[in-house]
Amino acid sequence: MCAAPSSAVTDSDDLLDQFRNELARCRQLYQDAAKQCLQSNPRMIPDRGPFKERMLELQRGLVVKILVEVAQSDWHWTENEYGLARELFEHCWGRRLNRAELKEALKEVCSRASEISWASLFRPFAEFPVLRKRIGELETIVLRIGNLVAKIDGVWQITLARWLRKL
Repeated sequence: MCAAPSSAVTDSDDLLDQFRNELARCRQLYQDAAKQCLQSNPRMIPDRGPFKERMLELQRGLVVKILVEVAQSDWHWTENEYGLARELFEHCWGRRLNRAELKEALKEVCSRASEISWASLFRPFAEFPVLRKRIGELETIVLRIGNLVAKIDGVWQITLARWLRKL
């Protein structure tokens, strides 16, 4: 008879599934937001293709910044956080990285994430009137992703509290 998986493994698998779902929700929100802006403000956005891509870049920047800031708030990357990072890179750039590639990519995004302001990532939702009503949805996704990153290593209360103070 096979042994049942430990609850820690089951919990981290469940959190990983939830993380994937929230990443997909965030991407969908930014894609829908781009469409809404293009429909409601066609004169303000003459280059439709670059605008859609810019919105996806903002979404990628947002989820990377959340992961980096929450995971680094305790100054230590755990195996489970590396697992989330691997999922994040696959979500953002469609590549499944091996451990060496992941560590190298994390070095790069960690240095860049500190240069990106939260305001720039949220800017379209503040500047376009049609998106203002979706700010609550965006906030919910951001907090859920941050919460999942904090929970994955088991010390989520302290980690999340530190991150929320920064946000």
